Amino acid sequence: MSTKERARLKVIEALEQGWIGRKEAALKLGISERQITRLRQCYKQNRDQGLIKKQRAQAPRTYDLSKKEEILDLVRQLYFDFGPTFAAEKLLTEHQESRFCVYTSQMDDC
Repeated sequence: MSTKERARLKVIEALEQGWIGRKEAALKLGISERQITRLRQCYKQNRDQGLIKKQRAQAPRTYDLSKKEEILDLVRQLYFDFGPTFAAEKLLTEHQESRFCVYTSQMDDC
């Protein structure tokens, strides 16, 4: 849990125990009363896990390194004098490869 999430947990627990009201909880966290209600519902359903950001649990988009190298090799061999946009278009039409736009930043190394 991050420090921000721990602070949320303390405030929501105080709210649940009746020590503070919704308005005071919203002021402490700097969010609206509506968001306090949403956080409170998440807390009731999942306890601590309900306050943790859902995005953190997702794995980042990763690509197969061998496929990445294969695409970059194609560009180096066949489309070395093309710009990134035109090379991406060629890869899409000739090789049905649409992931090239992810690797355009690495074309400087070619």
